[in-house]
Amino acid sequence: MSDTERIAESWELSVHTEGVNFTEHNMPLDEVLTPQMLGKYSNGKLGVLVKFLNAAENLSVQVHPNDAYAKQFCCSGKREMWYILDCEPGSKIYCGFKKDMCVEVLQEALDSGTILEHLNAIKVKPGDSFFIETGTIHAIGKGITLCEVHQSSNLTYRLYDYGRLGKDGSPRDLHIKEALEVCNLKQSMPQVLGETLGDGYRRLVRCKQFSVFEWAVQGTSELEDKDSFMSVTVVEGSGQMNGRTVTKGETYFVPCGCVISVESEYCKMIVAKVEGFC
Repeated sequence: MSDTERIAESWELSVHTEGVNFTEHNMPLDEVLTPQMLGKYSNGKLGVLVKFLNAAENLSVQVHPNDAYAKQFCCSGKREMWYILDCEPGSKIYCGFKKDMCVEVLQEALDSGTILEHLNAIKVKPGDSFFIETGTIHAIGKGITLCEVHQSSNLTYRLYDYGRLGKDGSPRDLHIKEALEVCNLKQSMPQVLGETLGDGYRRLVRCKQFSVFEWAVQGTSELEDKDSFMSVTVVEGSGQMNGRTVTKGETYFVPCGCVISVESEYCKMIVAKVEGFC
């Protein structure tokens, strides 16, 4: 619950120090989780963060560092995946450069406010998913609501923010120096993700830090992972999960080794876990 009039971002599963979630019994999540609950690839900690984002206007152009760079700040880098939940007609994301760039041209584009012209603009639709590698300059366009799964990090370097002002009336901070140290200036084009595995189960992304799946259930289906926890976020419909009613917008933590049994006329979920691949 929140008294805030406008909420653009909701952290659904997090033990990050800037936003720890609580259990239904009002216990901080980081005090409840054990290495056994997290599984063998998690190194004893919840290394992913699941959130919802609602972009009523264009969000800032930004970039995230990799683990090696972030280590100097005693935190992890920030690989992330976007799953489009809803969008207005013609809505776009911006991700990666159309062609190789140099620092001088990038700086000129930032100064002139033309940075979006140099980025791939991709029209999106509900169900699309994209993997955003560290170092990739990106932005979420207006009119998009998405579910984001990323490393448990809040290390973000903002390059351009349309001249918007903060609550104090001053322009919001930019982090040009840091961004130029970590960004990939090579041409890159993100791909729509999705690998069908059968029975309504699709792999969206797999990397060392996390794997994400789309799980659609019509009738009854079960899921189990003996090596990792699972984060289950309901993105469409409703149903019964292990005898409990679950509905759109809810996220559940499932301990390693526990079986999930879902019964529903139709329910679609985003499942995140750790598989330990590079």
